[in-house]
Amino acid sequence: MRATGFFFIVALAIVGAFRLVRIHMAGGNIWITGDWLINYEGGFVRRGLAGEMLALVAGIVNLDLTVVTGLFLAVLWLLTCSAILMIWASAPTSVGRLMVLVSPAFLAFQLWDFQGAARKELLLFAFVSWLLVASRKLSGNPVRQWLWILAFTICPPLLMLTHELTLFAVPFLLLILSLVAKEAKLTSAQQKFSLIGLGSSVIFAAIAIANYSGNIEQQRLICESIQLQGGSDRLCTGALSWVGLNPSNALGSTAAYGESLQSIATYAALVGLSLIPFLLFKSTKFWRSWSHGNALAFASVGLLPLFALGLDWGRWIHIGATMGSIIVLRFAEVFHTRPLSVRLLTRHHVSLNLLLVSLFAFGWSIDHFVGGNNSFPGPLRLAEDVGLLSRP
Repeated sequence: MRATGFFFIVALAIVGAFRLVRIHMAGGNIWITGDWLINYEGGFVRRGLAGEMLALVAGIVNLDLTVVTGLFLAVLWLLTCSAILMIWASAPTSVGRLMVLVSPAFLAFQLWDFQGAARKELLLFAFVSWLLVASRKLSGNPVRQWLWILAFTICPPLLMLTHELTLFAVPFLLLILSLVAKEAKLTSAQQKFSLIGLGSSVIFAAIAIANYSGNIEQQRLICESIQLQGGSDRLCTGALSWVGLNPSNALGSTAAYGESLQSIATYAALVGLSLIPFLLFKSTKFWRSWSHGNALAFASVGLLPLFALGLDWGRWIHIGATMGSIIVLRFAEVFHTRPLSVRLLTRHHVSLNLLLVSLFAFGWSIDHFVGGNNSFPGPLRLAEDVGLLSRP
């Protein structure tokens, strides 16, 4: 089981990095690349920090901006997979944890749905996964504890300046702080500093992005700056075309697609499939009848506004499943596998277990866009993307 998970992560890492480099060598993707290249050319605007940094690096190394973006995303993806691999290597072996790992709502989402992959939540995943890898060596070391706390406090507001979705993931960060504080025995002063620092910095960043959604003139200037650094003019037709839109525009667009009963039923079913691995775990209690599983479910509720504000329902499911998966895999002493999951891992059932896990891993997938409703098996979508398969 451990070796299966190891090869699964490595395969996803290699194939995903290759595809990111390939698509950007060919000029980039209007949604993936375009979103990363929003910058401050026309003044401060939400989501602009990442594009500003990429433009700066491209100018320093004197390379095409699109190529630099592709290389950056490939490295970021490999770093995320490396951290997950380290977490997986130290997690107890069980069918439940293997199902968490191979779920199409977790890492595999980045491969099966390439249009929805490598978006700015990848920065959040890389940050959280490496934060949790580093948290293993905090106990009894005040210097490392304070460095960890500073990273925990400073990075989230910076991530919010690349994409506002990080704001909706703050409840997951608070749960992580609670778990790490108990494990590493953080002092009361350290915990208060973390909470006050994170809260104040997040509020400041939220005010900034709420008041600077951009305008048509900024959109034009950003587009021109991308072209001057070697980017194609078609990169201005995807994510960049949304610069300047406000929440009311987003609500109207979502309503146009989200009123479909087929869409609601499809994504409700996908949420249910995404929850299956988590049902194989039970968690410890931390206050009265509240368990860490309850806290994880409560943190997921924080993502609900995204379903009203954005059309990428599949991405929002992916974000919740990914944050939950990283936490469950990392804190094995808090999230215990249920007896059923443990009993399934026996010599007499290994073949059957692998068959069931394989069906779960490769039998469905999530379309990031609510208007797509594409839940075909992931390998078929991958084959279609690389030109090996075409649908009528």
